[in-house]
Amino acid sequence: MIGDTARAWLTGGNEISTLTLSRFFALHVFVTPALILLLTVTRFFILRDPVPVSPLARFSASSHPQSPRVPHPFPYGQFTRHATAAGLVFLALVLYSRRFPAPLGPAASTVTPGYLPRPSVQFLWLYQLLKYVPGSAGSLVATVFPGLLLLGLAALSLLRPTARRESTVASRRVIGLPMFLAVVVRVAAMTPASYVAYRRDPRTLQQLARPAA
Repeated sequence: MIGDTARAWLTGGNEISTLTLSRFFALHVFVTPALILLLTVTRFFILRDPVPVSPLARFSASSHPQSPRVPHPFPYGQFTRHATAAGLVFLALVLYSRRFPAPLGPAASTVTPGYLPRPSVQFLWLYQLLKYVPGSAGSLVATVFPGLLLLGLAALSLLRPTARRESTVASRRVIGLPMFLAVVVRVAAMTPASYVAYRRDPRTLQQLARPAA
């Protein structure tokens, strides 16, 4: 959709190779965190919500024009909530990865015909979902829709509060909560469905027993 030049830059040549993995690893480690940090700084320092000033502080500032301006305090409450939520999610991921480490299959040189690769449990929901989607629409489901979802969630944080801040916060929740719940429901439904499909197919169980052994 972008062009042969972008494709060649991403793959590092005419085919997928170790250069491709290195470039995607660099994008994952450097570019993506930088974009997240840029969005965070923009949200907290440039497009931050106005903090209400108490009537006493407003009266003091108007009564003493020469006095220093009332400082615009940093949104500690909002920052604390975000940092706490991010820390809890990070802790859950750490505990989960220790309990369910990424499976390593056999070396490519030793794989025999009939070997059945399967994604780790984190991506089973997407693997199962693609079974219900025609081949031509698989890329849309796997890349375009998640991208639009993340873009929509990011756009919610850029909504400037109106005179009634409560209405803006409520609007964000009304839009953002169904988007978030749609992802949760899809993951919660497709992951068990994938395990059920494994159990119903004896050939799949036989093939999965090979890498397990």
